[in-house]
Amino acid sequence: MTPAPSLRTPERPLSATRLAQYVTVRGRCERYLRLALFPSEGQALMHRYGVTPEALSPLLAEAGSVFEHATVTQLAAEASVTDLRHRSAQECIDTIRGQPAGRALYYQATLTGQIGAVDCEGIADVIDVVRRDDQALDITVIDIKASRRNSVSFCLQVAFYARLLQDALARAEVPIASVRGAIVARAEEGTATTLEPFDLALFEDDIERLLATPDADV
Repeated sequence: MTPAPSLRTPERPLSATRLAQYVTVRGRCERYLRLALFPSEGQALMHRYGVTPEALSPLLAEAGSVFEHATVTQLAAEASVTDLRHRSAQECIDTIRGQPAGRALYYQATLTGQIGAVDCEGIADVIDVVRRDDQALDITVIDIKASRRNSVSFCLQVAFYARLLQDALARAEVPIASVRGAIVARAEEGTATTLEPFDLALFEDDIERLLATPDADV
């Protein structure tokens, strides 16, 4: 017997971007969340009504990419950067686990896992890791945004990545001393780009309520 639609296993994992858009941009629209997790249903609807999705402007994508690379270059002046693009989630965790004492930055780290009963995935822009003498890690999860102001959406994405990272490191038996969140946003004209830390705990509670409690949205 075919399971009821609401009980089917999602066709793809939930990403940080889709969750943040559901909460902040789409006004907790259940239809948006449904179609985000079951893209075949969205394709069927578009085919039915003869419409196609509107693509992101190439100029916007290029501007974001340029800002991101400039920010990573700026951070590389402070510590070594390891490029983890196209590496599996397990390879990323193994690389962080093998870090010697001192500070290192990891660019585009793939993270996967479950939050509550939901399969999740994401790619963190930068993970700043300091391995202390006692081998525990001080971690800052950083998201790079080509925007001139911070937003709840940005912070939710960082909290999502932080949760996946902490869970993965716990499974790998890597001790964690602290985890922080921060955003790098585009500075005002004529000022230097700065790191903007925020209270990660507030948004960790939101992630828990959205995904892991008995009455969670997802």
